[in-house]
Amino acid sequence: MVAWRALAIAALLGVVVAAKKTDCTKCHRTWKHRSATKHHAWTQDETDLALLPKHFDWCEQGMCTTSWNQHIPQYCGSCFAHGSLSSANDRIKIMNHKLGIRGPDVMLGRQSFLNCAPGHGLSDGCGGGEPADVYEFMRVYGLPDETCLPYNATDHTKYTNGTCPP
Repeated sequence: MVAWRALAIAALLGVVVAAKKTDCTKCHRTWKHRSATKHHAWTQDETDLALLPKHFDWCEQGMCTTSWNQHIPQYCGSCFAHGSLSSANDRIKIMNHKLGIRGPDVMLGRQSFLNCAPGHGLSDGCGGGEPADVYEFMRVYGLPDETCLPYNATDHTKYTNGTCPP
């Protein structure tokens, strides 16, 4: 009886592991070489940990934008885009606050990126990518606000809507 249970558990774990492997085919990272990445030597002020506060959270300062779920309305392997754009949205909010600019939060277009970036070799849309793809696309082409093309978690090859830069 114990051997039967052990065999059943092993078989079940094999199915779970196999399912996990196939589910993650869209979750890959390419680790492209970034020639445009600039590195610089850190100053003493930047590396002196004693100068930093023991605790700091931009969200506690009211400087974080809304977080969105990448899987609504359906599955889309766009976590890399969501995380990168969330970070950029927060940085824009912090910058606007420091400049005295008030108004609604800027929410950069996730779907615009997913539709257009693959055509320029930057990510595979809902098929996965890396954060550097998002920043490189924004640096070269810019990115409109979310209101221009609301997020719908679709395949970039079918829904470009003629809005992508050449």
